[in-house]
Amino acid sequence: MFGIIIGSIIDRMEKKKLILIADFLIGLSSLVLFILFKLDKVNIPLIILLNFISGIFSCIQDSSKGVLKTIIFSNDEYIKFNGLISFLSGVSMLLSPIIGAFLYFNIGMENIIIIDILTFLIASIFLFNMNIPKENILTSKINLKKIWNDFQFSINEVKKIKELKTLILFYSLVNLFSGMTYFSLISPLILQRTENNGEILGFVNMFLGLGFILGGISVSIFKFNISKEKIIYISIAFSFLCGDLFLAFGRNNVVWYLGAFFASYFIPFSDANKAYIWKDKIKQENRGRIFAYRNTLESLSRPIGMLLGGLIVEYSFQGIVKNNFQLIELYFGNTKGGAIALLFVFTGVLGFCVCSYSLLKIIKRESIKALSQT
Repeated sequence: MFGIIIGSIIDRMEKKKLILIADFLIGLSSLVLFILFKLDKVNIPLIILLNFISGIFSCIQDSSKGVLKTIIFSNDEYIKFNGLISFLSGVSMLLSPIIGAFLYFNIGMENIIIIDILTFLIASIFLFNMNIPKENILTSKINLKKIWNDFQFSINEVKKIKELKTLILFYSLVNLFSGMTYFSLISPLILQRTENNGEILGFVNMFLGLGFILGGISVSIFKFNISKEKIIYISIAFSFLCGDLFLAFGRNNVVWYLGAFFASYFIPFSDANKAYIWKDKIKQENRGRIFAYRNTLESLSRPIGMLLGGLIVEYSFQGIVKNNFQLIELYFGNTKGGAIALLFVFTGVLGFCVCSYSLLKIIKRESIKALSQT
């Protein structure tokens, strides 16, 4: 919910300046953590407090960057740029745990914090020297009443555009389903079905990152002659169908690796085209508030999904597995992890159906429009 307040701030300040301020304060929190390590005063409450403060400024930074890239890049460049972002996210997902573990055991936490501070300084210097196109900034001062008015304004603006309303509802459902599985239960699924084989789980996570990398490259290279909405629904449909079902029905590590790869490979296609639609439909001076409103609504369903996933497995699917163990063994090979595998089947099929329904609605709308013009 803090994102709604941030959205109001973003539309009233230069994005470059806001990112630099957030960068400085995040770096300052890292410096405080370094000093605490040196003084041997580190404890759990202090780490939680610093993470909370750093998280707030990271939210400001990320939201500002999200709006700033819509200003810097033209429509033709924007999808390719988002493909590059997905590529870099995949590289980070793939290499961060490996590099982090290597550095921790070889140079220690204090030196890692120093590297963290240095990277913030380097990034800030690069940003400071960047030439940013002129921004349209709101001149009205911010207060609680303005924040509430901005929130109502965002609701009304989105209501006017049916395409955006549909996308918010669609991604809320996607985040609900992914929260039920990928963000909470993919590790227990693999560990239960492999008798706690951490190596296989590590490779599954690696293939998730690899999917983002190759997906991001593909988005930057390929161009499709169909509507952006269709690309979104088709890509997410394949992610659910191939990702969730391969992970659910897989009986060996190769199938799980393929499931992880396909689950993430199609996401950059969806993210890039979604970002393009929102950039195209929303005026520059309103993007901070409206993007924050969108992000808040879409992200609320993920923690709900994480809670629901655990409850469904524990209180519903576990009983189904116990009462139908022969069928579970027939379809999944064994009953270990069977309840979680059932949940992946449930989200995979339901997610695919939601995508198919959304796609058919677009096809129907286009057909009616074509007939009316003949």
